[in-house]
Amino acid sequence: MRTLGFIAVLALLPACQMGLPAVQNSVENTAPVVTGDPSNKTDLAAAFEQAALAAQVEAASEKKNLLGGVNPKNLPVDAVLAGTDIEVVDGASVADKDTKSNVITIAANAPKANKKAPKKSRSTVALGTVLPFGTVGISCEARPKDMGERVDKFPSSGAAAWQIYDTDPSSIAPRTQFITGFKDGCARQVTAALILFGSPSLHEFQRYSKARAKVSWSKADNNYETIKSRVCSVGRKKPCPTGKVGKLEKHMAFVSVYKQFGDATGWLELLLHNGKLETQELR
Repeated sequence: MRTLGFIAVLALLPACQMGLPAVQNSVENTAPVVTGDPSNKTDLAAAFEQAALAAQVEAASEKKNLLGGVNPKNLPVDAVLAGTDIEVVDGASVADKDTKSNVITIAANAPKANKKAPKKSRSTVALGTVLPFGTVGISCEARPKDMGERVDKFPSSGAAAWQIYDTDPSSIAPRTQFITGFKDGCARQVTAALILFGSPSLHEFQRYSKARAKVSWSKADNNYETIKSRVCSVGRKKPCPTGKVGKLEKHMAFVSVYKQFGDATGWLELLLHNGKLETQELR
């Protein structure tokens, strides 16, 4: 029985060695010697333990030789990151932090694609510039404190659609004056000694009178007829009905701009309607 048990153990030993190549090599190199009774299980276990230990030592030795005897975890960071421009003081986590910092810096300095270009000013005259008579300038930078005193508005009652500002109301000489009420929010600047508003009803009274029958029609006259026909539903040279003329006067005004007091000729006529300058013409 003892002989059969010994033979069974020897039969199992090669099978175990086939499954563990490293152990097989170690056993061949170490060649453990089993002494005593072949049936002694303690001696056989000791032999296996000795062989396994030898295999572990050999594997560790091969790994050490492969890496030159240095654990990669203990390699200096400069050696790991050699050839890069990232300076790391302690550990790969610092390198990650520095890399993120570099990315954030680049992103912060990159041009913003969605940044809108500043709007170009519509002004045609710089604040403080004096225009020649007959020129209408656009002054978007002018504020009420820059335009002087408000001296007139139209309509004269109720909400004002248009207003006149005078930089020196006490003067009778030509000077800078402003008209406000335009949709673009920019005042219109002119040089004048006197500016007067005129209503659509006053315009009709004068334009349709027999005394002016032979007077040539101006740009303002013709544009007024177009607007009047649309709002009042009447034909050319026909007065706007009383019930509808108020619609015109809420948003329309004639403006007479005089270089000097008492000028009968050479004055500037403007037609304002719905926040726009419809016409301008020297008469």
